[in-house]
Amino acid sequence: SSGAAGASTIVTPTETTTYTVVVTATTTGVGCTATASTTVTVSVETPDIAGISDGDMVWSGNAGTTDWSTDGNWISFNGTNYVAGSVPSSTTNVFLVTYGDGCSVGNPVLGGSSATKNLTIGDDKELSLGSNTISIAGNLTNNGTFTAGTGSVIFNGSTHQTISASSLTFNNVT
Repeated sequence: SSGAAGASTIVTPTETTTYTVVVTATTTGVGCTATASTTVTVSVETPDIAGISDGDMVWSGNAGTTDWSTDGNWISFNGTNYVAGSVPSSTTNVFLVTYGDGCSVGNPVLGGSSATKNLTIGDDKELSLGSNTISIAGNLTNNGTFTAGTGSVIFNGSTHQTISASSLTFNNVT
């Protein structure tokens, strides 16, 4: 950071850790100089997902929207750490899970036709289709809430696909 008013420090963590940032400001007035210091501790948490693999995507909602089709709402696991991701595709496993203290923001809503390989909706998470279509090339596991709306689900895998859910209602399924 710099000493200018409104200065900031940007931390881009890729693993669960804690950062301590010390901010010091010096002001000079007539006949005196004052220094004030504030320490802020920032804890960063990443998802702890059993079975996650290189290239899998996790919903973060970091873009501040609920739009599934916004790149900034996704983080990607690179085999070691989480990095900025892009919108999932038919070859991407997707995890909608709650992690950290408010790290996963909101729930995704399809804004158009979307695709994924395996789709896992975790506890306390919801996927809303609206009037859109999601193509799933792998398995669907729903431990949260799946809201079909007037949308469609297309299971288009090349091998046997599994649907795992205690309760699940589709509007239109192929």
